[in-house]
Amino acid sequence: MKKPTTAALLIIAVCLFSLAGCIVPQKPGRGACLYQVEPVTGRGYYLYLPDDYVKHHGQRADGGRWPVMVTFHGMDPWDTAGRQIKECQQEADRYGFLVIAPKLDTSNSLMQYPLKDPNLSYVKRDERAVIAIMDEVFRRTNADPTRVLSTSWSCGGYLAHFMVNRYPERFCCLAVRQSNFSEHLLDPAQVPKYRRMKIGIFFGENDLPACRNESLRAVEWYRQHGFYVEAKLVEGLAHERTPQTAAAFFAASIGVKPKSPPPLGDLVMKDVVPDGDRFRTVNPGQSSNGAGSLPGYSMSGSSDRNIVFGPEQDRQPSRPVSVVPAQPVRRNPPTLHDTTGSTPTPRRPIVP
Repeated sequence: MKKPTTAALLIIAVCLFSLAGCIVPQKPGRGACLYQVEPVTGRGYYLYLPDDYVKHHGQRADGGRWPVMVTFHGMDPWDTAGRQIKECQQEADRYGFLVIAPKLDTSNSLMQYPLKDPNLSYVKRDERAVIAIMDEVFRRTNADPTRVLSTSWSCGGYLAHFMVNRYPERFCCLAVRQSNFSEHLLDPAQVPKYRRMKIGIFFGENDLPACRNESLRAVEWYRQHGFYVEAKLVEGLAHERTPQTAAAFFAASIGVKPKSPPPLGDLVMKDVVPDGDRFRTVNPGQSSNGAGSLPGYSMSGSSDRNIVFGPEQDRQPSRPVSVVPAQPVRRNPPTLHDTTGSTPTPRRPIVP
């Protein structure tokens, strides 16, 4: 019998190592999870409406609108839009977030890896589809286009970073989880448009080498360009799903309080300081630049404070950027109708 090669053994080891990340341990939420198709691009996506949105027919007690998480899935078949929408539901209920999980052409086993070319056909298709999906959700729900998070898991990070860089007016926060990063996809000329945006980067101590190393490169890239960055290494964590980290970071950045404590107590998180092509952890509140933590942001159950990278003048709380969608956004809560699986014209409000 022929012995497996070293490369084959490495591939098998990586696959076994990744199995934990394929599983979605988070339980479903109490709201409504819908599968929709954007009519112009024909792209499918999942939409989760939190329990309070469903219970109150899209109306908020404060008369406002609902923040949105756009989550980019990792490499299909190990991750999918369906898995992303499932893992985020409890956090959506906890904070009152709508969640959009678009199906992506880019994140599959045939993609360029690492991804370096933003002009690839599948990247351009995803770019158009994501914007069209966001516009449709803003038209058909009481979602808030001024409070939108870009988040991701695994290789979905390529598009999470890319979309914020290309469309900074569409997002007010970026928080990625165990995600890939490529500076080749980003246009430095766009940086002044969103340098005050809050950036959160979370990754595991035992994460896949590519995700861990590219997370560190992301921290360094944003730091060099003067962004306000929270960088956290989670001790002992492999390539596992931690939507609670991004949700808590987003909530703090927009001033939303949770209905129940987020499940962060079991995560031991350390502040990360880039050190060339390596990293080092530091004691709470210590860093080479003496930066402080994001106002109002704390990891419940962890004694560590969060280190912020960036020049002094960029440590002011940022304000969400106003967005004007392609069509006017409804100011009144939508009338509820079930449109799951249908694509009527004109499109009706999205509802449970």
